[in-house]
Amino acid sequence: MCGIHGFTWTNQKQIDEMLRLSEKRGPDGEGTYADTEISLGHNLLAITENPEASQQPWTASDNHILCYNGEIYNYKELKNDLEKQGNSFETDSDTEVLAKGLLTHGIDFIKKLDGMYAIAWYNKENGTVSLARDNAGVKPLYYSRPNGKLAFSSSIKSLLSLGLERTLDKTAFGMYRWLGYVAGPKTLISSVKKLVPGECITYNIETRQVVSSFSTQPKMESSQREFEPSEFRDEVSDTVRRCLMGRRPIGLFLSGGLDSSMILHELAQYDNKPRTFTTRFTCDKQDSNDRFNSDADIAQKLSEEYGTEHTDFLVTLDNFLDSIEPCIEALEEPRFNKNTPAYYLMNQELARQGIVVTLSGDGGDEI
Repeated sequence: MCGIHGFTWTNQKQIDEMLRLSEKRGPDGEGTYADTEISLGHNLLAITENPEASQQPWTASDNHILCYNGEIYNYKELKNDLEKQGNSFETDSDTEVLAKGLLTHGIDFIKKLDGMYAIAWYNKENGTVSLARDNAGVKPLYYSRPNGKLAFSSSIKSLLSLGLERTLDKTAFGMYRWLGYVAGPKTLISSVKKLVPGECITYNIETRQVVSSFSTQPKMESSQREFEPSEFRDEVSDTVRRCLMGRRPIGLFLSGGLDSSMILHELAQYDNKPRTFTTRFTCDKQDSNDRFNSDADIAQKLSEEYGTEHTDFLVTLDNFLDSIEPCIEALEEPRFNKNTPAYYLMNQELARQGIVVTLSGDGGDEI
């Protein structure tokens, strides 16, 4: 998943500590960049290229440095366009495509991206750093303004290592109490904010001001039209195809519901048989066991029908309770979701089997 970190002053010890606290985000390596104005750090999880060819921070030019976490699903199409504009490439990574695109078109290039990402783009020429987050908000990006300067990170705990004030934001706590999460730019810590989905801000290091901001969120159409089933199916199929990027084996959270079942079907159309994973719960009473595991039974049948290598992971009372505190540490921002420990345990099993790229379905009820 990678991790990006930085602040608008120079301190190698502090940036190294931010990397250490987020090392689980990037097992394939880490890197730093520093000059008199800024310090940048990156934890690497390589998806589309060998780690040796994906090291960050990425030097796009003598005056432009990129730190990036995510996947750009349309990077091959963007790469073709950039090649037509005279760019050449040394790797097959989406990182290089993003760097060359930003260098060619400026920060507005992110409007062309289809993917999930958190981006820091340092422009030494005009003394600015731009931060951007994907439309769906899949990748987190937190920031703070200590003494008017800028500090940012993929991880709250890395950001707090800079010695920020740790006081509770009571308004944010009210949101959490009533909604089950903290909406908007706030977090539960008053000194830490987050970019909202689709937000991009540009900060001037000299003036210590945010000089521009915009959103990449698509505008809602004034009138709605009904989509034909074939149109919807084509969109889903194309979306699944775009996710089949990179060199890593793919896992699928198979719940037995409409959304994940549909993804499995589309993967099969592209001759891709992912490893599938489902949680199963132990219960004291047999009738309860049947009720709670009906989805797991359906997932098992789907796995057999599509011929996938399937893991039926057993969640017990003991391992569920043991994972609650590690969940809190991993999430950083708490959520009202009673299934989170089960997700945590399943992800541990995925990691044990060497799976770091997973697909899942969100939106089965809407379908």
